[in-house]
Amino acid sequence: MLPRWLWVTILVGWATCQIPNPFSGTLTPIQSSHYGNLYQYGKGTTDEKLYDRELTTGRQIDLFTFFPYYGGRYNYTVRFAFCPSFLQLSVHGYAAFGNVLDLGTDFAFGEGTENWPDDPDPALIAVYACRQRPMSINPDHQGIHYRLVFRSNMISDDGESMALVGPPMKRSNLPTYVDHNGDAFLDKIQEDLRDGIVGANSFQADVALVVTWENVTFMQASNDDEDKGRTATYQLVLTTDRAGQLSYAIINYHKLGYAGSDIMGSARRGRCKAELNGGNATGSVLVDPVYSKMPMQLAMMSSVPHRVRGRYLFRVDDIVRKGGCSNLTVGTYRLNIYPDIVNSMGDTTVQVNGPCMSLTDTPVLYVAENKPAYCKVKNAAIAECKMVRYYHWGVKYVYFSVRNIKSYVGSIYYVPSGLDPYALTMGQIDHWFQKEPPGNLKIMWYADNFTGADFRRSSQLQLTLWGYKERRDDRETKFIPTLELLGKVGSNIRNPMEKYRNIGEYVLSNDVKLEDTPYSYNELQTFRFGFLKLADMNGLEEGNALWSPPIPIHRFFIKRKEMLEMYAADECIRWFEEDGQQWNFIRDTETNASCPCRYEQAIIDIGRFMPHPRCSQRFRSLHCDTYVGAKECFLNAHNVQGNYVTHYGQVCCYDRDGYLMHTSYQTVVQIENYPYNPGFPQRAFEFGTYPFAKQFELPTMSHYYHDVLPYYLCCKWAPEHCQFFYWRRPSSSCLEYRPPAFASVFGAGHFMTFDGRNYSINKPGTYMLVHKPKTEPQWRNNIYQAMLPEVQIQIRMESYPDRTVDFGHRDTYQHRLVQPLNVSVVTGVAVQEGTSMESDRVLVLLRKDTRRYKYRTHILVNDELRYFDTIKTQRFRGVTVYVNDWKEGQCEVFVVLEQSRIGLRIQESYSIEITRHLNYEESLGLLNVLVSVPPEYRMEHYAGQRVEYSDALTGLAGTFSSKQPADLVHSDRKTIAQYANEMFVDSWKVDNHQFHSLFSLLTTDHRDWPEAHLIGPVYPVAKRWMKENYRENFVPSPILPAEFHNEYHKCMNSYDYHATCPSYDTMKAIEKTCLEMYHCQYDSFYLKQPYLGYLLKQEEVLQLEIRTAGMHNSCGAINVEYPDFLLINPATGKLYLEGNEVLFECYPSHWLKGDSKFTCTRGRWNQGWQPWCRSKQLETTLRILSIIFGLLVCIAFIGAIFVCCWAINSGKKEPPPPSTYRAGVPLLGKPDDTRGVIPFSQRPRPNATLEPPPFYDTPQGANAHPVNQVFRRPQDLYGSTANGSTSSSHNSPRRISPVVGMKTLV
Repeated sequence: MLPRWLWVTILVGWATCQIPNPFSGTLTPIQSSHYGNLYQYGKGTTDEKLYDRELTTGRQIDLFTFFPYYGGRYNYTVRFAFCPSFLQLSVHGYAAFGNVLDLGTDFAFGEGTENWPDDPDPALIAVYACRQRPMSINPDHQGIHYRLVFRSNMISDDGESMALVGPPMKRSNLPTYVDHNGDAFLDKIQEDLRDGIVGANSFQADVALVVTWENVTFMQASNDDEDKGRTATYQLVLTTDRAGQLSYAIINYHKLGYAGSDIMGSARRGRCKAELNGGNATGSVLVDPVYSKMPMQLAMMSSVPHRVRGRYLFRVDDIVRKGGCSNLTVGTYRLNIYPDIVNSMGDTTVQVNGPCMSLTDTPVLYVAENKPAYCKVKNAAIAECKMVRYYHWGVKYVYFSVRNIKSYVGSIYYVPSGLDPYALTMGQIDHWFQKEPPGNLKIMWYADNFTGADFRRSSQLQLTLWGYKERRDDRETKFIPTLELLGKVGSNIRNPMEKYRNIGEYVLSNDVKLEDTPYSYNELQTFRFGFLKLADMNGLEEGNALWSPPIPIHRFFIKRKEMLEMYAADECIRWFEEDGQQWNFIRDTETNASCPCRYEQAIIDIGRFMPHPRCSQRFRSLHCDTYVGAKECFLNAHNVQGNYVTHYGQVCCYDRDGYLMHTSYQTVVQIENYPYNPGFPQRAFEFGTYPFAKQFELPTMSHYYHDVLPYYLCCKWAPEHCQFFYWRRPSSSCLEYRPPAFASVFGAGHFMTFDGRNYSINKPGTYMLVHKPKTEPQWRNNIYQAMLPEVQIQIRMESYPDRTVDFGHRDTYQHRLVQPLNVSVVTGVAVQEGTSMESDRVLVLLRKDTRRYKYRTHILVNDELRYFDTIKTQRFRGVTVYVNDWKEGQCEVFVVLEQSRIGLRIQESYSIEITRHLNYEESLGLLNVLVSVPPEYRMEHYAGQRVEYSDALTGLAGTFSSKQPADLVHSDRKTIAQYANEMFVDSWKVDNHQFHSLFSLLTTDHRDWPEAHLIGPVYPVAKRWMKENYRENFVPSPILPAEFHNEYHKCMNSYDYHATCPSYDTMKAIEKTCLEMYHCQYDSFYLKQPYLGYLLKQEEVLQLEIRTAGMHNSCGAINVEYPDFLLINPATGKLYLEGNEVLFECYPSHWLKGDSKFTCTRGRWNQGWQPWCRSKQLETTLRILSIIFGLLVCIAFIGAIFVCCWAINSGKKEPPPPSTYRAGVPLLGKPDDTRGVIPFSQRPRPNATLEPPPFYDTPQGANAHPVNQVFRRPQDLYGSTANGSTSSSHNSPRRISPVVGMKTLV
């Protein structure tokens, strides 16, 4: 049976034969060279050779500049900490940035280093590494040649270096191997790179190191082997730019006559390796994985077969990215795409390095959902694909298909227009939104963005104007996002063709006209904003295109200010009526996304709010014209969520004192350009809403159409219409806001739980910081809670190394660099919401030593390394990641879980500006983590009820509970710890069957990616530092507070030297810095760096201040119905919290009416009269009129009284003389019906002959006796009845006294 290696050889050979000939078709002819596929070396150059005595030890050379390689930045003139101080060139086929371990028959580096960090793992480029020697037959044409090439402008004519590192050096003192007139050679390198690796068109080679191994052979070779041609000639070119930021490597194989260093060049005792190793276990990349078992084939194949054989290209400044094409035909291959950030508007082109192609191929780049982008083959290594329009914001995986083989995988990040880093440069974008913009507005672009099939620049460009609106489609009964071509703005625009001009420019004047437009003037007004599109024209076919950010388009058809004001006023009213017909979304934004009451709360509420991407002074966004006057603005980090996910957003702005700004205090909108612009809610969320297809859902564009442009129409361009906008977009009053809870881990393993409890651990391992189980929809405390996925936040803690070692010394071995201390720090954070199908996994990892010059953290999303140089805010599936863009090196990273609304802030070394502290440039290396959770995760404890922790928020960060202090719950969610003991900590260690570690690859398909090596530990402990011989991990002894105090005071009070104590001066510095703060003393003492203790002190004090601030009970803004000419003290509405008093005043020309003071009590303002202002002139006029009117009223009243009295007196008559009473005849007179009828009680009729006739208290009696209404019997004149009892009104008739003048009977 054939051995396995032979089967592999046959399989690879067969696969190679299946590859179509990449040289077929019409390709660029290759000019023959005396050196074949090698660049010139030896005679005619400044090359130097290694001496014979240096063939074993190699030679150290100086490079006089920075060469970035695999995340490190190597300099060999000035020694910095953690930077090796030499570059070693070896006859054995490698160029190393450190010591290489010689195993006798082989060399240990990369995956061959099994005992790292006990054994060194240097950063090196193994061009063809195995035990070799120069051939002995022809000594004049063998050896190791090297030279260093500079551009002529990098060394001044006065004899001193300009861009070189270190002190100025005279040209005469430069070594002979330095070529300072290498412009032609560097241009040649630059051309070869651009023709083979995508993205190199923006790179300029300014320095290059050229190393050539000529006619070397394997160590066991005989003269007969040399005669048979078993020799090798190969070359390495390492080039970088002036700033030392980008670097590329070119490897040329002219002839490879052996595969190993054994007899007859066999690989039995060591195969020759061709790989690029990062060093310190950061990973390695094979030159070509197809021929790793047959290295001799590298000279026959090529990654740029259209140019030359045996050549391979790489970008090497960070993790190595392979350029050119690959001959891999099975499995999955990682695409190299540039640019990997694409505008969602479409029509932009990307270049792809993938499989080797021929000019007859028609490859297709399939975006997710199988949207095809058709490509053209520019050469055998590069295909150019025109992207389709795809309204999306986030990562989309793409598949490259050549000859119906869909196995090449990559990713493209789609961004909305306005965030595209490769868009047209519009200068200061706020100038385009001014009412009277500058006369000439300039647009600029990078000239190499427009190239033809031969990589030459296109000469003629065309500028067009596109308009956007969300039009109503009556047929489909919905609003449809529409992007339409409005016309041409400029034709035959010149693109710079000169090599020294990289930037193209075009000036738009005020009299620019819109040409070839199919729309009328009225139709153009329906487009509120639009975009400029610059495209190259290859005949009638449009090539690559660049889009501008959103801009107003009225300047292209409205020329006069008066017309603009009329247009803006009409559009403002039209928008006002249109928006009023929509759903009143303010109730949703205020209930579910109420603004934080104070700035301090907003910066800690990471899970719900983030700095505004366009208007944040904290993140140095300086071109904001929407919220002028605000110190800081925050945007909700995800769509406003209620019972369902909406498309609404919320913006909160704060003044310089940290108070929330309210639209209710917009009292002086009549004053133009008054710097008080509070935040307003968004009907269309700025980040868009999935699936990004309907009205209100498109990222940026829907927001501009419904929120931003109406603001400019009403408040900036139309006079006295701003209140129309704020009536529809009132700011949040923070009445419904509830602050979050936060926990943190910082420094040397110090934890602060959600309830403020502190404890420290020093045991390394992977732990669960926060864990939230999956919960189903339920009602809790009369509040509906939607389904929430499982949340896992894991941290990796490692033993911190001793930083007092001299890292820059050449004799410092690797194992000393990782000598562990007795404390642990956080070196990695892993976040996962739900499963891998529900959201993307995010890993934030500390970079290893010597790898932090440009980036201080790795950010991996689904095992793919993401960079935030150009896009500071990036959205992924279910998670948003953004960085503080004004702090270099990704040292402050924010992660937001959208569905659970949990946020993290991750800082590397407290996010200090490391360039200001060069002494600590590579000597810090730790992460601080802060977790913020919304208030709905709080558990309520009720007396007499059993507490269940089955779905509670738990972990090393504690529980979020109303119980103070909250319980520390073990991972079984049943056991409760009284304090953070060892059992509690170990229960949350991710090394059991309960939790799966997130510090691993999502799939084994990614094991060949360069990122796979980045997930490993940062500070592995050498075996020699293990306390026990058979212990796999270094386990430090626990540190109790009492033990620390004893050791600390022992060192503080001792003047003698102790090995475990810092110096006496250091102890005094610790005492002065930390005072009595325990954590500061702890870190300064054990980390042996007082500066770290000082940084911890600042962070701890800040967190304590935020925690003690607590809840702010708000009354909200005072709704002033008539704000004209009213002054509120303070004018910007800073007083709205509990106990605040607001005073009202008017302008000196006005008088105040209503209450002059409101007080906030128990969440409500005192009830009173609304304040308002009246003009003093009007007030004086009204007072005079009121006085006159009052006098008239008084006169009229007196007159009315006089008339009434006269009328009463004139109506009275003299009473008639009394008539003589006749027996049996009643007196005649006017009857009186005003008295009520009171009937008499029934009694016996008396004898009429003995008594006078009675009066009847009846209507008949009253009518019969007009003068005296009631006649009474004599006994009725007394107060007794017949039985002697007193009469009452309840049982007797009403008695009325007789009237004087009545006649008696005779």
